[in-house]
Amino acid sequence: MKEGKGKNRNPVITTKNGDDGTTGMFLGGRVLKNDERVEAFGAIDEAISSLGFARSLISDLKIKAIVENLQRDLFIVGAELATLKINWSQLAETGQIVSESMVLKIEELQESLYECIELPKSFIVPGDSQESAVIDISRTLIRKAERKLIILIKNNEVENPNLLRYLNRASDLAFVLARYLDKNKPYNKLH
Repeated sequence: MKEGKGKNRNPVITTKNGDDGTTGMFLGGRVLKNDERVEAFGAIDEAISSLGFARSLISDLKIKAIVENLQRDLFIVGAELATLKINWSQLAETGQIVSESMVLKIEELQESLYECIELPKSFIVPGDSQESAVIDISRTLIRKAERKLIILIKNNEVENPNLLRYLNRASDLAFVLARYLDKNKPYNKLH
């Protein structure tokens, strides 16, 4: 971003660089705005925003913190997806890529929350609470990013094997978070 002129030195939001239908990538390069990579990090952006809405509705401080940490981790995912393969090693040198420890952390979180809930024996219809409904929307957006990532992997455009594992676990965590938030709702008791 360019720095604004005059007294207010805020970055310029409107650069007009994207008027040709392209967007700038993290660490350089431009691609079409409908590129699979843009679709992937766009779905991550949607998930981060959706999780922010969920977090604003959640009163349980423990769950609120988990959701915020998930948002922060998804920024790392988004930055990695917004980096072209030719620039990936430069990003990796910063340590700001999805790591195996991030995958393991999210697995542990999901498992610890799962121990606190009982799933119904039928399909779960989202919407027992606003909080869980928004988390369920976030889950579907993470799955959307995962589907786009698979295309990038198939086209050999992604270096990090932890990305797919992370997104798969993140959507599992979102599913469990939604069920945890509704664990005391009558609908979610086993029937």
